Amino acid sequence: MRRAHRPAREPAYAESPQRAEGQRRHDQHEVDDHRLSFCLDSEGIRLRILLLSITVEGKARPLKIAELSRVSGVPVPTIKYYLRENLLPPGELTSPNQASYSETHLRRLRLIRALVDLAQVPVARVKEVLEGLDSDTMTLHDKIGRAHRAITPQRQLTSTSDAREAATTQVEELLRSRGWSVDPDAPALNTLIETIAALRTLQQDHLVSFLDSYATAVEKFTDLEVSAVTSSPAAPTPDQIAESVIIGTILGETLIASLRLLSQESISAKRWNPSTD
Repeated sequence: MRRAHRPAREPAYAESPQRAEGQRRHDQHEVDDHRLSFCLDSEGIRLRILLLSITVEGKARPLKIAELSRVSGVPVPTIKYYLRENLLPPGELTSPNQASYSETHLRRLRLIRALVDLAQVPVARVKEVLEGLDSDTMTLHDKIGRAHRAITPQRQLTSTSDAREAATTQVEELLRSRGWSVDPDAPALNTLIETIAALRTLQQDHLVSFLDSYATAVEKFTDLEVSAVTSSPAAPTPDQIAESVIIGTILGETLIASLRLLSQESISAKRWNPSTD
């Protein structure tokens, strides 16, 4: 007679180093496979983020790990991997080999998946971001800053030395004239300089001349974003503010780029496509 399959339970005993390492490698393969399929399915990304956004507000009762997996869309082996790597806080023990999980775990899973799947941040750097969020000594500004450094892509664009020197001067003048307080080591600062230098090298100086106008637009909608997060009627905690800023930054890049493309298409149609008249 075939024996009924029973779901594996988390061990109640301490695992040997060899067994733990083998399990970690196995789970890492599970994570990598899931990450690949998740990244390739943009519709799935939006669906899962929407699902998490809805269920975070609605779930009040404790969840078992299987329920946490079902609600979050994250496989159980991946959740266990996050627990072992201390990306996810441990659940509340209900028995020697059972634990329950809460809305806090759902919210943390949402943030982890946004960092790993959408921003393509390596797990090691995700751990740094989460450690910052859990810190009792770091300010909210420093927590957000650490996250920004993790999600900002490092790019080395082709440009001439003269173009880079001119770009550096232009960006320094922009920061000074607008009174922006920016860390000299901020990755986004170097990315901005590299981008302007590349535009100058490609003889697109007319676009570079719009830098101050771009900054005005960005400053306006960034202020709206931060105000929306901090003025919520639910009085969000500093951790929730940081999480919202991080996720909003990641998805906001796609949102702004999409709106820009649609606007360009509309203006192009009005100016150069007679059939739209």
